[in-house]
Amino acid sequence: MDQPKFTSCKGVRYKKYALPAVMLAIFETVAVSLWLTKDNLFYLLNFSYIGTSIALGVFLYIREYELLFLAADNVRQK
Repeated sequence: MDQPKFTSCKGVRYKKYALPAVMLAIFETVAVSLWLTKDNLFYLLNFSYIGTSIALGVFLYIREYELLFLAADNVRQK
């Protein structure tokens, strides 16, 4: 049986972006559950902030994102 492909109309594969999405979902689940059980807004804000930062970092790493100032330094060194 053929497995469905995770592609868009432009042919971009979305399967490789599952890890950041799962990590963000885990952090948000922990954040909401602690917020509701402990009745403290700190848990929601803190875990959401950390989860978003980690998921964004993993996403950019997968995309092989390079900061502009680092790219400019590499060009000047060559």
